Amino acid sequence: GAGAAQRILDRALARGKQQDVTAVSNYAVSPTTECTIYITGYPTINSYIQAVTWNFPSDEMTIKTRQPLNI
Repeated sequence: GAGAAQRILDRALARGKQQDVTAVSNYAVSPTTECTIYITGYPTINSYIQAVTWNFPSDEMTIKTRQPLNI
């Protein structure tokens, strides 16, 4: 049906909109957590976290987002 086809198309178009972001460590963050990303000069991105990588010596985390919520 049209609903299923539209969902497949939306997911395919959103794949190119995934983001990798580095920030100060927040140990409450985990995959499936909803996040908001603010980048100067760009629209705000609301998404879910797909993966978190911790860098303990520098107290940073890198998050990989999945499909944005505001597409």
